[in-house]
Amino acid sequence: RFKPVNDLFGHAAGDALLVQASKRILGEIRPADTLARIGGDEFVMILTSQPQPEKALIVATRIIEALRRPFEIEGHRIEIGASVGVSLYPDDGDLCCRGRITEWRSTFLKGNSACGNSSHKRVTHLIDGRDVILSDVSTPASKGLCARSLLNDMRGTAAVEFGLVSLMFTVLLFCIVQVGIVMLVQTALDEATRVASRQIRTGTVTSSGATTFVSALCAKLSLLPNCSASIQYNVVSGSTFASLSTTITTSSANRMTGTQFAPGTAGQDVIVQVGWTLPVYVPQITPTLGKNGTLLLISTVAFQNEPF
Repeated sequence: RFKPVNDLFGHAAGDALLVQASKRILGEIRPADTLARIGGDEFVMILTSQPQPEKALIVATRIIEALRRPFEIEGHRIEIGASVGVSLYPDDGDLCCRGRITEWRSTFLKGNSACGNSSHKRVTHLIDGRDVILSDVSTPASKGLCARSLLNDMRGTAAVEFGLVSLMFTVLLFCIVQVGIVMLVQTALDEATRVASRQIRTGTVTSSGATTFVSALCAKLSLLPNCSASIQYNVVSGSTFASLSTTITTSSANRMTGTQFAPGTAGQDVIVQVGWTLPVYVPQITPTLGKNGTLLLISTVAFQNEPF
């Protein structure tokens, strides 16, 4: 995190931050230990006075806490964090393999950088650089920040989890699209039914005017494909609404059956039902009018004919 300080406040502030950070680290180790900066914002410590693994992890925790406290640099309050990789000699390297420990240290730091600052990790198993199994010993403040697994042998599980999430997201996306289409078509169908029924109510369309009625409907449904052949309707009339049936029967193709066009005469009660069969992508969410991967949308208008 020193580079952002250099970019924002200048190199003088970055150098001052390096000095203060170094002093804080030195304050957490013993005189017999060694601290060296190897470039950028990376430091190496050799803790000859802390041979036990538990002691090394305690030192790592103290350093993280020390660097987490805000710095005052040239009147600016600057906050940084730290990632600490711990490797032990001779468990994690030997004298005949120079560079092995620092190579492992780089592995730890890459893992910690992926999980965010303020954490430290130690390797527990390594075979030819392939299987790296890490035990998280992060400080309480950093727990939960690392959502990315560094276990190479768990990549299959991660892939399965991603596949399951993708499947649910895809189904949800299709549901949203389907509901949107249903709402748009239903709204258009309601408006077309209302406008076309006006011709029946005023006597413009009589019992022989089914074609005119369909044309009036399709004029409002121009965006729907093959409207004249796909539109369905049932128009019934009588002296009272109680005598009229609105029960809908459907075919295997989910189209209205047993329909009629009886617009009635002046003063009679009329019920107009207009239907449109719509294909659906997620049949499980369709209501009772769903059948064979389709949904029958119905718009209903009831009125009394004017004295034409």
